[in-house]
Amino acid sequence: MSTNALGEANITEIANLATIKLTTATKAIYRLVEEDIVEVFSSPHDERISMVKLTEKGYGLVDEINQINRVTLAGILNSFDEQELESLNSQLKKIFNLMPNR
Repeated sequence: MSTNALGEANITEIANLATIKLTTATKAIYRLVEEDIVEVFSSPHDERISMVKLTEKGYGLVDEINQINRVTLAGILNSFDEQELESLNSQLKKIFNLMPNR
């Protein structure tokens, strides 16, 4: 993805990452605009391209979601014993090393 800044991408990139149709992504993005979670503006390089950027409220929601995920993951990982954690870590490293474009 060729983002210009953290939290910024064009609508086509978002649709491709979400594996949804461009029209579906556009409708969803404009619902987020109504909720003041993102803003849409023309690319400074090509006015035909619509860019999407998180608002302050959007960044706040991302922070909240990340905090919830950290607490949830910590709770899950606390149920593993040390041997299980070592095995999980080894398997995750293998997956990471097999991933293309890293």
